[in-house]
Amino acid sequence: MANRTGIMVVAALVIAALATIFMDQKGDAPKDLKAGESLLSAPDLAKAQELTLKQGETTLTLKKSEQGIWGIVEDDHFPADAEKVIRFLEKLPRLKVVRSLKADEPTLERLEIGPESPHLALKGEGLDFQLTLGKARDGGGKYLRLGEEPLAYLVGEALSLEVEAKNWQYKTLADVAPDAIKKILLTPKGEDPMEFSREKPKDPFNLKGLASDEKLKDLPIGALKNSLQKLTFTDRQTSTPAYQKALPNAPSMTFTTFEDQTYTVKVVVLEEPSDQGKKEEDKEKGPSKKYYLHLETSDPKRAALKDLMAKWQFEVTSFVANNFLKKRQDLVEKTKS
Repeated sequence: MANRTGIMVVAALVIAALATIFMDQKGDAPKDLKAGESLLSAPDLAKAQELTLKQGETTLTLKKSEQGIWGIVEDDHFPADAEKVIRFLEKLPRLKVVRSLKADEPTLERLEIGPESPHLALKGEGLDFQLTLGKARDGGGKYLRLGEEPLAYLVGEALSLEVEAKNWQYKTLADVAPDAIKKILLTPKGEDPMEFSREKPKDPFNLKGLASDEKLKDLPIGALKNSLQKLTFTDRQTSTPAYQKALPNAPSMTFTTFEDQTYTVKVVVLEEPSDQGKKEEDKEKGPSKKYYLHLETSDPKRAALKDLMAKWQFEVTSFVANNFLKKRQDLVEKTKS
């Protein structure tokens, strides 16, 4: 009888020890609690048509159009950065369960999972994926809950939500590597057009009609061929009558790639209409200027630009604008005799 009692005591201690391990947040999940499984499968992810991120009082909704373009609902459906959206969505199938916990009230409170916690919703035909984020685990990983399921999960990868619309905007108007440029046709205001070309990507550019006592300036030409690399805007606004009026006569520059894709950039310079609100010292400097870029391209990867340029005007810094406002004297110099 004593031996039997001792065995029962040992068994009770073993069960208690296993329970302690199970409740330890660094413990391994039993196999029947989906350890190692993804919270979202790749086939389900492919159904996604709408992504909603909520944190505090801020909500961001990204919705895919019939043309497959992700737009920011809260920002007048302005196109989102597709690469950023894809990178974020691809994280979801990588969220794999380390362990599961019963989603009772004390546990959810301890894991900081509640109505005010960051929330993600992914929807599509046959898809309704809801995720509420809790705290990060010391040593790595994240606690979260799927919808109203009775279990909370610890996953191995960290996940955070970015809900500011401006951080999801399609910012890159163009991104053409310098070595991809074959020809540049520059039409400065008040001057004859200039055509720069080369036969191979690493060749220097030649200017059509360059006189025997002239040569190209290396630094400005280098800046010229770099102009379309990571070309971004700083701000945007709905296209104004003043902008539309100035656009047809704006100086332009057309780049042709070795794949025969063209990018035509126009620069519209507008003066601020009033001195109202300016400091006295700024008024003495004269009217301030703002620079806007209009871009047209035959590149199918930038097909969305056509609709964007019809509706918006994109502001850039004076430094960026001046890359496209070069004149002959900026690019050509006399050779030393």
